[in-house]
Amino acid sequence: MIKLTIYLRSIESLSVVDEMYETYFSAPFPARTTVEVSRLAMGALIEIEAVAITNEAIQAENFRNRAPGTGTEL
Repeated sequence: MIKLTIYLRSIESLSVVDEMYETYFSAPFPARTTVEVSRLAMGALIEIEAVAITNEAIQAENFRNRAPGTGTEL
């Protein structure tokens, strides 16, 4: 996980979010932005947007950064 954006109906819920955050993530923690909003879709109390990268994406990027035929990185 690289970054989370958390939208809360009430910033007073932040302590509960922090507890859950530490349950699902460990150091080094992903970057995080938390915002209090007046309304969320379908009456939700929380909405989380996550940006992540997979091992496959990392391997593909490493492959693209190698000089052709040399096996060394550019």
